[in-house]
Amino acid sequence: MINMFEDKNRQAKQMEENVKLSIAGLSHDLRTPLTSINGYVQLLHETNDETRRKHYVAIIEQSVKRLIEMTEHFYDLARIETNQKEIVLTSISLSNLVEEIFLSFYEQLEEKKIELQFPDERKDRKIIADKLMVTRVLHNIIQNILRYAKSTAIISYDMEKDFLVLCIKNDIKRDSKVAIEKVFMRFYTEVSSRTNTEASGLGLYLSKKLVEKMDGKMEAELQDKWFILKMYFPINGIKE
Repeated sequence: MINMFEDKNRQAKQMEENVKLSIAGLSHDLRTPLTSINGYVQLLHETNDETRRKHYVAIIEQSVKRLIEMTEHFYDLARIETNQKEIVLTSISLSNLVEEIFLSFYEQLEEKKIELQFPDERKDRKIIADKLMVTRVLHNIIQNILRYAKSTAIISYDMEKDFLVLCIKNDIKRDSKVAIEKVFMRFYTEVSSRTNTEASGLGLYLSKKLVEKMDGKMEAELQDKWFILKMYFPINGIKE
C-alpha cells in the first residue's frame, strides 16, 4: 500500500510538472501570433492603401490559423496527459486514409513545390485504430512536411510481425539543422531560440503519443538529407 501510494504521488507530481511546462509553452507560443495580430491591426487603422491593407489582412488570417492549430494541439496534449482522450477502435484501410488526407493537401504541396510519391503497390492490410487519431497524426506530419521539406515526400508501407508500418520520408533543406534525438520532445523546433512562429513544436510529440495510445509506436531517423518517420500500427487490435 505504501508503494502504491508513493507511485501515485510520483505520478501526480509528474502530471503537475507536465501541466506547468504546458502552460509555460502555451503562454510563449500564443504571445507571438497575438502580438503580430495586434501590430497589423494597428497598421490597418493607419493606412488607406488598398494593397497594403490586403497584405496586412492576409498576415492576420495566417496568424489566426496558427492560433487555432496551437490551441488544438494544446487541447489534445492536455487530454492525453490526463488520460481523458478516449479511443474508438475500428478497422481502417490505412493506405486509403493516407491517400485521401495527403491529396486533400495537394494545393499546399504544389504551392511549396513538394512532389508527393505514393507506392506503386499498396499494402491493403487493414489496421485496428482510432480513425480520428490517425487522421490527426497524418495532419501533423503533413504540416511538418510543408514547413521543412525541400522538394520531395515519399510514402511507403511494410509489414513487421503484427504491425503495418507506414514510412513517410522527406528531403530536408540544405540549411536545416535537425536534432534527430529531440524531434519527439515537447516544444522542440529546429529554431532553438524558440522564435519560430511557424511551429509550436508539439506536432510530432503529440503524434507519437497518439500512436502509442493505439498500442503502436513511432520512430524517426536521419539518413543523409532524408528525414524519415516510421509508424507501426497494430493489425490485431490493442493488447490487454
